Amino acid sequence: MSGQSSQDRATCLKEAGAALAEAKRGGLSTGAVGQNATARCDAQPAADKAACIARVQGAGSTSGSVEGGGLIRQTETVVPAK
Repeated sequence: MSGQSSQDRATCLKEAGAALAEAKRGGLSTGAVGQNATARCDAQPAADKAACIARVQGAGSTSGSVEGGGLIRQTETVVPAK
């Protein structure tokens, strides 16, 4: 309703109604999406995999938009001095 999507209002309301109906039927699940996102972290070196999974699961900060070309997810890891 805030006009932040790239869809016109009628399309947005139609899609929102369809999503609500599907959710009420129990047809919406983030399980497969989450599994796919964390599976992409498998390509990372072992030392970076845990940080990748943390970012995918929402740790750190996120900027950008899918509409704008992509999301940037960032976490900071502090390495103790030797």
